Amino acid sequence: PNIVVAIAVHALTVVLPGHRYVSTTPRRVRQSLHLLTLSTSREHENAEARQPGVPVSDYDSTSNVVRSLVSSMTAVVNGIAGAVGVEGAQVAASDGPPVFPSVLLEGLRADYTERNYLWTGNIDASLYDPDCVFTDPTLSFKGLDTFQRNVANLRPILNRLVPDGACDLFGIDLEEGACEVCARWRMYGTLRLPWRPRIDLTGQTRFRYAPERGGRVVEYREQWDLSAAEALLQLVRV
Repeated sequence: PNIVVAIAVHALTVVLPGHRYVSTTPRRVRQSLHLLTLSTSREHENAEARQPGVPVSDYDSTSNVVRSLVSSMTAVVNGIAGAVGVEGAQVAASDGPPVFPSVLLEGLRADYTERNYLWTGNIDASLYDPDCVFTDPTLSFKGLDTFQRNVANLRPILNRLVPDGACDLFGIDLEEGACEVCARWRMYGTLRLPWRPRIDLTGQTRFRYAPERGGRVVEYREQWDLSAAEALLQLVRV
């Protein structure tokens, strides 16, 4: 989830001392948190109107303020990573044999249980179409290469700040009629910052695959059980 982008930006003064971006980052973070506070109440009101058992936040329900903040944060992290020479991962070839639904299901299961991908971003890229659209409550973009580049830029920061980040997979199911795999999960971890903020987030992810595209994932859509603003504000709670 792109809550990790907020983590990265919030902690740049710790990770990159002396870097030219550090002098501007604290001001951006304070401004971001102020805007998040203002938007939380509105998103909370929208969440209360939802039916019980339905995830609280998705991209469509998140305010433009929060979307814009996370988009800006992503640009900052990518800009810094590019300046210090962090290289993106290579996109896996997708012209191999088709991926059968049962193989896709087990591959996605392993992303959670073996690769801890919600924190590491380490996915089995061979399961994804190069033009896959990735969407969570705060950000939406197209392209496996973009996903892998963002992950490569974030990984050094997250490895230092959240070494014990963990993920629980509550369940993962294949829905062949809809050409989807649906996963329910929880991610949690304590940041190595002076006030020791703890991230604790549950949600679900739907992976839509296309048989005509080799059975690979063409749409990744994530939903959270907190509003996007409330999730990001965990960063400043003691």
